Amino acid sequence: MKKILLIIPIIIVLVGCSVTYNKPFINAEETTKLNFGMTQKDVVRVLGDPLYVESGGNGKVVYVYEVRTILVKSDLTTGQPNKNSADQKHDGPIHELRLTFENGGLKSWGEK
Repeated sequence: MKKILLIIPIIIVLVGCSVTYNKPFINAEETTKLNFGMTQKDVVRVLGDPLYVESGGNGKVVYVYEVRTILVKSDLTTGQPNKNSADQKHDGPIHELRLTFENGGLKSWGEK
């Protein structure tokens, strides 16, 4: 019995110290802050670093961001999903968004 009581706190400490990692991402709210002509520096300030950068040459650079949706907590006993809730979390990736810069300014964006 004493061994079990000793093992339980060790398991709790190990589980409590676990860390997970994910790819950086953006959501729909952040994409609404994009404007044509923004510099690469402006975009990074608003959205953070891209997942990766593609370079097309001739003054063209493409930043790629992973886009995720937000899940809101719902009470399934009512049969109606919630549109808003204070309890939220991000869902899995839905697509990658490509931002194309030409001559230093944001020229276009769209799904990859």
